[in-house]
Amino acid sequence: MWVSPTSPSGSLTAAARPRVEVHPPYAYTLGAEACDLAARAGLIADQWQRDAVDLLLACREDGKWACFEYAELVARQNGKGGILEIRVLLGFLVLGEEVILWSAHEYKTSMEAFRRVRRLIKRLGKQVGNNENLYEVDGVRIKISNTNGEEGFERLDTEARIKFVARSKGSGRGFSGDLVIIDEAFAYTLIQQDALMPTMRARPNPQIIYTSSP
Repeated sequence: MWVSPTSPSGSLTAAARPRVEVHPPYAYTLGAEACDLAARAGLIADQWQRDAVDLLLACREDGKWACFEYAELVARQNGKGGILEIRVLLGFLVLGEEVILWSAHEYKTSMEAFRRVRRLIKRLGKQVGNNENLYEVDGVRIKISNTNGEEGFERLDTEARIKFVARSKGSGRGFSGDLVIIDEAFAYTLIQQDALMPTMRARPNPQIIYTSSP
């Protein structure tokens, strides 16, 4: 978003849609459901984020994702992380995705993502007893792991997991999941991609999301 220097009123001017947007046709989207869930945790999506989530969660007639691969290229500190958080919450709590892997190039970036998702899950649920690492969301108990190198979340009913890894530490080798997030995709390599693709295609309805700054 930018302010036009020639505007006497100083009004904000911005594009309603991305300058470049390409996507396959789709039958319906789960975007509204995902944004409503995130809103319960206090994450209110801007319109451009809602538009992105609609495409990210667009489905074909057969229920498969319209976008097996999805990429979002947005300048830093403009809210692309919110799109990922909305997607992850729906996949983990509603869609029944068994393994969600959030990878970033640097460890600190993956840990920032972990802390943001942890905050949202805590807001959605309530702590179980005196265990500050056990929360219940809509009847589902979720275990939080804060152990160094094993940060993540696990549903105790289905053993579904969200894992956070740093590719620069080698944790990204051989990874796979129903949903794989490639944050800081500017540092993602062809070798990593070649290792990922065969494992992803073996899953029933996988999705890969790439996000990066220009």
